[in-house]
Amino acid sequence: MITVFGATGTTGAPLVDTLLAKGATVRTVTSDPSKLDALKAKGCDAVAADFTDPAVLARACDGAEKIYLVTPAHLDMRQWKANVIKAAKAAGVRHVVVATGLGASPKAGLTFGKWHSETQELLKQSGLDWTFVQPTYFMQNLLWQAYNIAKDAVYYDDLGGPVAWIDARDIADVAAEALTAPGYEGKVLV
Repeated sequence: MITVFGATGTTGAPLVDTLLAKGATVRTVTSDPSKLDALKAKGCDAVAADFTDPAVLARACDGAEKIYLVTPAHLDMRQWKANVIKAAKAAGVRHVVVATGLGASPKAGLTFGKWHSETQELLKQSGLDWTFVQPTYFMQNLLWQAYNIAKDAVYYDDLGGPVAWIDARDIADVAAEALTAPGYEGKVLV
């Protein structure tokens, strides 16, 4: 079984669909209990979980061979991911595919890059098999600028230069491959 944390998010939702299409048994984890019925209707086991509740995280990891881990961008995301890694290790999960970001490094220029690096190092030290999916900026994030583009015909870029955008569905396809095919353990997929 594969447990997908962030199953209703930008990469998690298409990942769930891709895994189900591949015939995988999927447990989905969302922080929004109102989405459980829709996830169950797809044929998934579904759990509502708070990233700070060890008992619920343990239940979400129980019986899983692999997990996909992504959290919302949040000040507590490092601790949330650490909590899941701890629960995964205790549950006997073998392989964790974690979505971080391009340029994750202790020397990253962006705070999120440093935070993602901390999670990567924690996962490496856990003894679990790991794969890091490091996408660039999601094309779906352009929708955040829709109002400004419509109002001012301007796209405000705070990224500091040219950026290669990627569709979140492509990120989900990469994660699905890492979760269902052998040979991705210990790999960084940029």
